[in-house]
Amino acid sequence: MNVPSLVSSALALSLMLCSVLAAGDEPGDKASLTETNPLTGLGRNTLECFTGWNAALHLGAIAVTPAIVASGTDTDVHNYLARHQQLERASLPGVIAGYALPLAASGTLLGYGLSQGASREVAGGSAVLQSTAIAVTYQSVLKAFTGRPHPEGIVYEDDGASETFRFGFMRGGVHYGWPSGHMMTTTAIVTSLFPLYPNSWGLKLGGGAFLAYMAGSVAIHEKSSMHWFSDMVAGTLMGAAIGTSVGNGFAGHVGTGDETVSNMTVTPMMTPGSLGATVSGSF
Repeated sequence: MNVPSLVSSALALSLMLCSVLAAGDEPGDKASLTETNPLTGLGRNTLECFTGWNAALHLGAIAVTPAIVASGTDTDVHNYLARHQQLERASLPGVIAGYALPLAASGTLLGYGLSQGASREVAGGSAVLQSTAIAVTYQSVLKAFTGRPHPEGIVYEDDGASETFRFGFMRGGVHYGWPSGHMMTTTAIVTSLFPLYPNSWGLKLGGGAFLAYMAGSVAIHEKSSMHWFSDMVAGTLMGAAIGTSVGNGFAGHVGTGDETVSNMTVTPMMTPGSLGATVSGSF
């Protein structure tokens, strides 16, 4: 991996994290892993991920997949992107950032929270790890039983490839397939922080930009051979259900309310091959 890609990946991750810390707790001495950690409320939060309105998101993800496949949209999107690869190099930092995000986000938040005695950041880092664990477990089970092959980097003449699912057990592995792990995990992480920082527009803008960049990266990477469009849609919907449930659980645990946030704001900036941010505020 070259230096520009490393720099772009780091900027992509910091875009969201710096906006979180900008709205963080005042330093104190109230944070500890004894009171708040990645296992806090795990059972309750996991149940919330799959019940109530969140169940509708999972069911919607399941229902929308055959609709997208039957309409030919999967093939059409893939073929278009396979023919237009001008921005393919810009996808590498995003794909790598998808693997690095759980450790980068949780490590940054937990490190800051524990060192500064900031309970909300400890909760944020814990929410990132818990939502990641739930998302990875869930997507692995789904992939293991659906066995959907990823698209090849070619232009398809019909919808046969997109219609292929190999139901059973471990007929397609747990790396590629349905749903998209990159989109589910990244969406779960970003949305898990929203309830903890409800008034942070920097997080909303930065997190939204990061998700958009991740979606673009997954869609175009290596001649659109990473995931079908319906994989990405399903992963995003399921990730949102997981993230919001875990985030709400931790927000309730630390008593996050309509707090006053910092005047600092973060605005995303994206150019082909890189992703960054501008930071402004009053002090």
